[in-house]
Amino acid sequence: MARGSSFRALLNQTNGTSPCAIFANDFLKDRESLHEYQAFVRRHPELASFLAAVNLFLPVPTIGGNLLVILIISLARELRVPSNILLVTLAASDTLTGLVSQPAHAVTIIRALTQPYGKLCRTNAKLFIDLCSYFTLTSALTLLCLITIDRYISITRPLRYHTIVTMDRTYTAIKVSLPGCAFLTLSEVFLSPFFPVVVSAIQSIYPLGLCVVMVCLQVHLYRISSMLYQ
Repeated sequence: MARGSSFRALLNQTNGTSPCAIFANDFLKDRESLHEYQAFVRRHPELASFLAAVNLFLPVPTIGGNLLVILIISLARELRVPSNILLVTLAASDTLTGLVSQPAHAVTIIRALTQPYGKLCRTNAKLFIDLCSYFTLTSALTLLCLITIDRYISITRPLRYHTIVTMDRTYTAIKVSLPGCAFLTLSEVFLSPFFPVVVSAIQSIYPLGLCVVMVCLQVHLYRISSMLYQ
């Protein structure tokens, strides 16, 4: 009842003409809005213009380079090995960054530059940018972690590498990790209103945990290489 009454009150406030405002205020009451972009633009207009230009033109080499990687590995059958399958998936994730996240950030900054005091709807832009950015971030970090583990096994278990890292296991790791990243991303919308502390903690700990794993593996590999060359 409380939920419905708050919804009806909000509907009356918006005269029933702004679904964007209804969704934003009813489900995302504590979320930051696009006004943070406007505040940043007013404080640092030169830096905002630079960031807009970077995010506007950087997608071109980002998309082109990653599509080239995908094309080369897809066409060359001899390159279809587990490590390259992970690399292709990472390239696809980076392509999504160039297609969606970077242009969306650029457009949002440009809107804030042209409307420094205007009203910007936070659900059709801020939420979209946040979800796409978090998914590409977590998927890229997850794939980088899988690639690091793959390299770690190939160096520390060279004779058993091909029995440990198989194509089936590689595809299984991708099929589990990417939907997991999507679940973490969508939890921002569906679970955050009910469990904000838990969702926020998981979304912060997961990327940090991946970075810790990668750093630990790289340090161990560095120690192994140092011992070999002493």
